[in-house]
Amino acid sequence: NKIFFILSGKSFGEALRRMQYLKQYSRVQKNQAGEIKEKNAELLQKKVDVQAAKVERSKTLSDIRNEQTKLVEEERNRKSEMGEAQGKQKELQKVLQDKQVQANRLNAEIEKLIANEVARIERETKLREEELRRKRVEQAQIAEEKRLKEEKRLKEEKKKPKKGKKEETTPIKEEQKKEEIVIVEEPLIAAATETFNLSKNFVGNKGRLPMPVTGVASIVSSFGVQKHSEWNVSTNNNGIDIQAQKNADIRSIFEGEVSRIIAFPGYNNCVILRHGDYYTFYANIINIYVKQGQKVKTGEALGKIYTDSDTGIATMHFQLWNKTTKLDPSPWLKR
Repeated sequence: NKIFFILSGKSFGEALRRMQYLKQYSRVQKNQAGEIKEKNAELLQKKVDVQAAKVERSKTLSDIRNEQTKLVEEERNRKSEMGEAQGKQKELQKVLQDKQVQANRLNAEIEKLIANEVARIERETKLREEELRRKRVEQAQIAEEKRLKEEKRLKEEKKKPKKGKKEETTPIKEEQKKEEIVIVEEPLIAAATETFNLSKNFVGNKGRLPMPVTGVASIVSSFGVQKHSEWNVSTNNNGIDIQAQKNADIRSIFEGEVSRIIAFPGYNNCVILRHGDYYTFYANIINIYVKQGQKVKTGEALGKIYTDSDTGIATMHFQLWNKTTKLDPSPWLKR
């Protein structure tokens, strides 16, 4: 009982000191409770963010499966058209099969990357939860140790004669105690703030971003559905194809971070750069100059463009994404 604890003091001064101690101890408890509530709120928000990410990744996986279904349907349509194509049937069949195999592998790799990303977020969230729990336990242990020490000190003071202005020293020690048990954590949203700034800068440069390859270059295949009159078929391009000079360097169109370096059959080496909420995809690279996780600047070379040994033509494939939404890169580039 707090009142009994105060009134049981041997003197009026000791009773005042006990009252002051209880007030300060109460403030410490309230501060600790407030910190725990704040950390719980942050943890809850992280869980909500992870759940939202799961939903978004699930939607992306569903879109990929729909694309695979569309590719299968297109394959059926193309097979029927091949019966009408004279002299080019076998060649067209081989081209379509190769593209189908490459598309299937690409979709499988994208699905794998998304699944790995979700798993990474879950692992990071679990680590944060464990760290918060550990710090709360440590905080409680420190508070309990301080409380026991203070109780022991007060009991010892009861046995000693009063000396000088000892009542003035107790609040100072209690204030020091309050400062000692506060745990300062690094903010968890610093990376998100930085990403947001990069995203705004990227959007502000629409129409002024450099071509993703050095030297003279031209777009030879546009974004979206393309109809080939010679073959009487249509293909869907998620990006653009750019023809450049032999041995030209493929470069970053904006400062960012190397998110992935992967290899796809038919596309050689590929690099994915993250620019906040935007991603750029560079394909048909040889002699990679960068590594995963590396920060790159605008115009920094990623590698050398692949040149077909049979035709002598150097062509790269370039895509632009806003999160999971593919965009036409042409309006963003300065030509």
